[in-house]
Amino acid sequence: MRYLVVVGMIVACGPKEDFSGHVDSVHSTSDYDSAPSTYALSNSIVLSRGSHTYSADFDAVYRAVKGALVVLNFPIAIEADGVIKTGPKRISSQTTGEGRVAWGRVQESYSTETFDLAWVVHVERDGDRTRVVAVPRAYFNQAELAPQQPSWSDAWLGPNWSALFNEINGNIGAASKH
Repeated sequence: MRYLVVVGMIVACGPKEDFSGHVDSVHSTSDYDSAPSTYALSNSIVLSRGSHTYSADFDAVYRAVKGALVVLNFPIAIEADGVIKTGPKRISSQTTGEGRVAWGRVQESYSTETFDLAWVVHVERDGDRTRVVAVPRAYFNQAELAPQQPSWSDAWLGPNWSALFNEINGNIGAASKH
């Protein structure tokens, strides 16, 4: 069993053979429409939606992944042994508030909800191909969402997975033309 340590939390990734369920195509956002609105993030969801295999060599795919993360403004935090971890990027924030007059004074109350996303991207050799598995890390008001929390949603995760893999595909395509 391999384990991935994410900000002090251990997430079981399963034996290496679990990655055999990869897909070879890029998902469009419509691929996510049939999923439940919120769910726990399981290994099988990551492998079916966040895993792609490329016929390009390891170095080309690794450069394409790193370039995609940079273009999408995810700060690269750590790179080691085919794994690229990013720092969080603000995906959305919403401020709500109210004001009232009490005892002749205006009292205002505001609260802000933030949502940030980071990635742990594994780039692995798979025979003469290269597999990419993008594991999301999400933060609501700077507290990390645990994978088992039923708070994961394709409304935000699907488009971010699509954007990441579309950028990777573009980078690989651009590299093969040189």
